[in-house]
Amino acid sequence: MFERIRRNSRRVAGAAAIATMAAVGIAWPAHADTPTIYRITTLATLALDVSGGSHHVLAPVIQWPINGGRNQEWTLENRAGGLWIRNVESDQCLTVLDRTAGSGLVQYPCMDERNEEWNLTPVNSGTAAVFTSVDSGMAVDVPRGTGNWGTQLIQWPVNGFPNQNLWLQPIA
Repeated sequence: MFERIRRNSRRVAGAAAIATMAAVGIAWPAHADTPTIYRITTLATLALDVSGGSHHVLAPVIQWPINGGRNQEWTLENRAGGLWIRNVESDQCLTVLDRTAGSGLVQYPCMDERNEEWNLTPVNSGTAAVFTSVDSGMAVDVPRGTGNWGTQLIQWPVNGFPNQNLWLQPIA
C-alpha cells in the first residue's frame, strides 16, 4: 500500500516548503524541538479533528467545533517533498490512503511516504491555504461545503471553491 520514497533533494524541497509557509503567513519554528502548534479550521470555522481523540491507526479526520482538545492541534514538519501535518494528541500524520477522488482523510503513523506529505498554496489574499497531497495532487476538501459536525474530510481535485480553503491559527 505504501511505497518507500527516497530523495536526495531534501534541502531544496525544504526551502520550497518554508517559502510556501511564509507566503501564507506561517512562521516556521526556529527550533525543530519546539514546533509551533496550529489549529486548522474549515470555511465553517470548524477544526480539523481526529475523531474522538483516537490514537488508533486510520481514525478519521473530521471537522468539529473548536473545543481546545489536543486532537484538534497540529504541527507542520518539513519533509522531503512537502510537509507532514502531525496531530499533537496521537503523534500521527494527516494521510490519504489512495489516489482516488473522495477518499477520506485519516491519521496514520508518519513514515516519510508521499501520501502523508502536503503542500500549502496561499489563497484568499493569503489568509487561507489549500492543502494538496504530494501523492495525488488533490486538495483537502469539505464534502459539498457542509457545515455538519463530524463530517470526514476528503481529497478532491483542486477546484478553487472555498470548501478547500483552510485557515491556520498558531495556538502555542
